[in-house]
Amino acid sequence: MKAFARLVTRHAWLVLLAAALVSLVALHGLVDLRSGRVRIEVDPSIARLLPEGADERNFYDRAKEKFDQFLILVLESEDAFGAASLRRLQGITRRVERLTGVDRVLSLANASEVADRDGEVYVGPFFEEVPAAPEARAALRERVALHPLYGRTLVSSDGLAAAVLVSFDRIADQDFRARRLLRDEVVRAALEEPGEGRVLVTGIPHLKLSLSRMIPAEIALIVPAVLGISALLSAFAFRTLRGVVLPMALIGIAQLWTLGAMGWAGRPFDLLSHIVPPLVITLGFATAMHVVSDYYDLLRAHAAPDRDANRATVVRVLEEMGIAVAANGLTTVLGFASVMLGGVSAVREFGFWSCVGVAAVTLLSLTLIPAALVLLGPPKRLPRRVAEGAVERSADALAGFAVQRGRGSSAARWWCSCCAPAGSRACASPPGWWTASARISQCARRSKT
Repeated sequence: MKAFARLVTRHAWLVLLAAALVSLVALHGLVDLRSGRVRIEVDPSIARLLPEGADERNFYDRAKEKFDQFLILVLESEDAFGAASLRRLQGITRRVERLTGVDRVLSLANASEVADRDGEVYVGPFFEEVPAAPEARAALRERVALHPLYGRTLVSSDGLAAAVLVSFDRIADQDFRARRLLRDEVVRAALEEPGEGRVLVTGIPHLKLSLSRMIPAEIALIVPAVLGISALLSAFAFRTLRGVVLPMALIGIAQLWTLGAMGWAGRPFDLLSHIVPPLVITLGFATAMHVVSDYYDLLRAHAAPDRDANRATVVRVLEEMGIAVAANGLTTVLGFASVMLGGVSAVREFGFWSCVGVAAVTLLSLTLIPAALVLLGPPKRLPRRVAEGAVERSADALAGFAVQRGRGSSAARWWCSCCAPAGSRACASPPGWWTASARISQCARRSKT
């Protein structure tokens, strides 16, 4: 680690240049710099959440083959068999049938009835013109209720809603623009027809379109929110510009590398992999806080009056923290890699891209932040110390317990890592059995910022 620390600190400009070049390549993977098109698409299909080859997956695939192109309009009314409701149903059915891209429309207004009428077999629609007489509509209600197929499918059992099934021409799963335009045209045609009552929309095409909008919307909401919270926590912990900028830069670049790799690989966001961006932010923030905190902690113990002394401090940070950061990254990668052994494709991809994000966070923590600290030179002021409280005292006590009990203190080390404030180094430094020169006892005595 000493050789690595000297290599990073002596060639800080090359480290930043390499990070910038990789970031540029990743940016082109995320966004086509020539056209401005975002390369990462959205796949809202739930098939990726089902085990491959399982009975559930096979059943879903068969159902999708038959019903994937069906959009269902539900027309609410006070009485589905009222004259106004039937006229509205008939008008919507005819409007939708005329739309380009619609393969077939099925509703009570055009469904075929097979019945015995006066000793002859009748095959035809339930009605051609809306019955004006209440008795005729009552008879229609009875015939529909007794029908084995349409009785509870085209009209609800309580008679307050009627359904319109719209089948589209075959549209590719990823052609969301065509699906959305056709869905909007169908809904617009239904709303343009005069009548009272709501028009509800459901069906697999509608659900996919809704999910394709929900996933980017969630990312656009959660990622900035988590970044903002992380920046506020950094500002509260360090109260210095570099203490805020460096963790945020690490998070942003690690995020860019991860999403750029997804873009170059042509992999979409699905119902699970869209969790990766906030996950990378969380893990990157924790790692960056440890490195920056250790840097400030060493400067309090040994001030750095010039750049050479500042570089020596950064080297010391890498010597003390490098093994812990690398080991933490490795164990986290192994943890996410374990989920790649399952049979669910979405879970496997989530594990893989989480590994990519953790690897990027670990690499940047050991290279980018130290190189930036060297180039920035010694800080003009250090973060203010936090007054000792119950959390700090418990962290100190548990850190001392961890040093005394060695391997048997896993629970104490876990609790210390959760409770110690920003800047705690009690559990961040390598355990004593990793290296004989570990300074855990000193870390325990300086476990508060």
